Parts: sequence; C-alpha cells; structure tokens
Amino acid sequence: MPKKSKAQLQRERRASGRPGTHCKPQKASRFLLRHLRQLLKATIYRYANRSAKFMDAYMKGLNGTQAAWAAQKYHGHRVLPGNIFKELEEAQNKTP
Repeated sequence: MPKKSKAQLQRERRASGRPGTHCKPQKASRFLLRHLRQLLKATIYRYANRSAKFMDAYMKGLNGTQAAWAAQKYHGHRVLPGNIFKELEEAQNKTP
C-alpha cells in the first residue's frame, strides 16, 4: 500500500472531523504531573504562611476569633506587629 501524502492526510482529517494534531499520552501525563506539583507547592506554601500567622497570634495571647481578624488584617505579613493588642482594642471599641 503506497504512503499517503501530507495533503491527503490533512484532507482525511478534515473530512473525519478529527483534529490535525493530537497530544501523546506520555507528554500529557508529564505536563499534568508537572503542573500538579506546582499547584501542590503553592497550596502548601499558602497553608504554611497562614499557619505561621495563627501560631504567632496564639503565642501573643489572641483567641481564635481575634487571630482570624488579625490574619485577615495583616494578610501580607508572616507575623503580627507588636501593637496588635492596641489595634484590636480600637477595633472592638468601634463596633457597638
């Protein structure tokens, strides 16, 4: 059986409705695993930073609700500032 030319193969693909290129399973699995690892690393780092904020808040004597408030207020920092109690009191006095 003679080999088909590239043009003939392209016409057949268009007629059959299949895409012209396809992804090999090995390449797809490598791509998926690499991006899954990156996603897992990002999730782990985010969890570690959030945990560090809560541990710092607990060591400074805040309870769970106060620690959550402080972690949300200082979301860009790994630890809470030393004047956190002053700011917490001001925030509690503002709310009725």
